Amino acid sequence: MLRSLFNFMVLVTLLSACATSPTPQAPAPVAPEPTAEARNFNQSSTAVPEEAKIEKISLGLILREMNQKDAASLVLMNGLENIQVNITELEGLSSEQKLSTILSKYTLTQFKTKYYTFILDPKYQALNTLNLDNLIPKPYTKAKVNMALGADTPLFSALALLSHSTGLTLVADQAMGDALCGELSFSETPLPKALEALLQSARVQPSALSITGNKDYVLLHSSQHELRTQSSRGTFSPSMQKELDEKCSIALLFYTPSENNIHSPLGASKLHTVLSELSIQLGIPIKAEGKVRYLPVNPMVLNNVTRRQALDILTHQWMLPIFVYEEHDGGIVIRPAGYEK
Repeated sequence: MLRSLFNFMVLVTLLSACATSPTPQAPAPVAPEPTAEARNFNQSSTAVPEEAKIEKISLGLILREMNQKDAASLVLMNGLENIQVNITELEGLSSEQKLSTILSKYTLTQFKTKYYTFILDPKYQALNTLNLDNLIPKPYTKAKVNMALGADTPLFSALALLSHSTGLTLVADQAMGDALCGELSFSETPLPKALEALLQSARVQPSALSITGNKDYVLLHSSQHELRTQSSRGTFSPSMQKELDEKCSIALLFYTPSENNIHSPLGASKLHTVLSELSIQLGIPIKAEGKVRYLPVNPMVLNNVTRRQALDILTHQWMLPIFVYEEHDGGIVIRPAGYEK
């Protein structure tokens, strides 16, 4: 018994010694000296190319800074905002010198007006022929506006902002409203010239544009868009007729009065999603029939128009002249009616 106990204690002692004794370490290998080829490779892989050291910034941001700091009133054609400019070439230059350098370096051209300078690709010189002086109703020519927009702002958003700031009504059909404006800024500019700047920046060719308007509203639409002569159909009751002839103001967008901040959705909403708000603002129940419920409605601001005009403008947004509105169950229903004139 004692011999077994003694053997067990010796075994435990040996195991403990094996567990605690350090294992001899092999000497660390000596790294060989790198060859000349390896040294050259390491130097070439870590070296930064000279062109990578040059700081560049987008043309859109450069023009925005010039507009903010120098009140340069520059309007940039959409699509040019992402040109990468070497800012070291612009250091120490005046605003005029910077613009001259940019035009020369990147083969762009400018079109100077009394109120702004339009920067464009020479291939789009036809944009410079746009002139709205005789196309805008006279009540609209007296308004002067200040505006600054970032690139890719939809034209429908720009028109909604103009309507909000001027108290006038400026809208567009789907074809024109979806055009994207360029980076721009101008101040104290007559409304017709402001619209020219917006359309030029959005690359809207003069031949593609038509304008329908009167003292109450201006509608920009595609020259290929045939507007329906009369969007209402049927006979209205005397009470409905009275309501349709009354004035109203409508804003189909987002507005935060506490922050004095107005902005619109990024794109169109389906008609059925705005029918409730439209009914509230018009003061008349509005419904839509069948697939008309899924037609797009761009954000818009309508000021001091009749309810009838508001409904006309709504149906004029859509590119086919086949939609009408008529009285139904004490309200208005919007439905397709075919190609009637």
